Amino acid sequence: MGEMLIILAKGRTAAELEGLATVRQRYGDRVFVVAAAEPAPLGALGDVFPADSKAPESDESLSTTEQLGISAWNAREDLANKQRPGEGLDWDSEGFEAP
Repeated sequence: MGEMLIILAKGRTAAELEGLATVRQRYGDRVFVVAAAEPAPLGALGDVFPADSKAPESDESLSTTEQLGISAWNAREDLANKQRPGEGLDWDSEGFEAP
């Protein structure tokens, strides 16, 4: 099961996700992070974004909470690809200062 972001179309409800996906996070009434085997059935309910994609953040019909949820989803992708100096090294590795 992969994680996906779904933005429910206007008029759709969270109850319609039952049986199609497991809700992991909810941001307002229309934005959800879900775990589902396939995105296709969810597409009938709204816009679906797989874990490796970003969702558009400019939708005036969404609440502030829903927009923040989308921003958080998009930030996950940015953090996953971030390269940090010394990533994975011990704290006392040569050339690095322990915090």
